[in-house]
Amino acid sequence: ELANSVPLGANEAIIYISVHVNSSLNSSASGFEVWYLSPDHARAKPVLSQSAVEDKELFAILNSMTEEEYMKESTLVAKFLLDALKAEIGRESPVRGIKGETFFVVRNANMPSVLAEIGFLSNTREAKRLRDPKYLQKIAQGLHSGLAAFIQHFEQSRGFTAR
Repeated sequence: ELANSVPLGANEAIIYISVHVNSSLNSSASGFEVWYLSPDHARAKPVLSQSAVEDKELFAILNSMTEEEYMKESTLVAKFLLDALKAEIGRESPVRGIKGETFFVVRNANMPSVLAEIGFLSNTREAKRLRDPKYLQKIAQGLHSGLAAFIQHFEQSRGFTAR
């Protein structure tokens, strides 16, 4: 709700990145991954405000187009974040990949959105690393670099996110 209510000015945009630490019944599970909203599912609520478009048919078309663009952008954000995390911590933690799912945080954000799982607390080695400020700094640097790379790509392509 907080992200969805951020007021945006002209030529402003917003991206939602939710950072989590994983856990598993399998204590050997390890690694990092980035999730985006599965293309099989639409967001929980319409992306656009119904009051912004009076014609219901036009509203449905514009909402569908905006939803598609957010899905493409979310997939690209996920790719850039995963690549940057891999560069920072890929030697220390396995890369689990980019995955689509309908997690609450990505299906309820009316903007490009991803969920980054940065490791497993249930894995003793990873839990120890996740308490290390230097390792956390590498994760933060990876998230920053990935986001910066996405923004640079987006600006150079003038918002056309097809790759």
